[in-house]
Amino acid sequence: MGRWQLDIGWIDDDLDGLCCERAALALAESVALIASDRVPDDVYVAAAIILSDSELAAVIWVAIVINSWNRIAVSSRYRVGPTD
Repeated sequence: MGRWQLDIGWIDDDLDGLCCERAALALAESVALIASDRVPDDVYVAAAIILSDSELAAVIWVAIVINSWNRIAVSSRYRVGPTD
């Protein structure tokens, strides 16, 4: 294979990974915004089709934990200072 020829076989694998990431991010965002609207059925179903049961549970729990820590930080007026 010449220097400028590319093997693009990785694209199919990468697109599958991208679909998983998009489904996980959409679900996590819906969990974070649950106060304005529950997790929409289409978001949950899309994630449930792509992710395994354990991946689905992990995304939901990680989103809940991160959102909880953010709520604690915001409500307690925690200031993030420079790291110098």
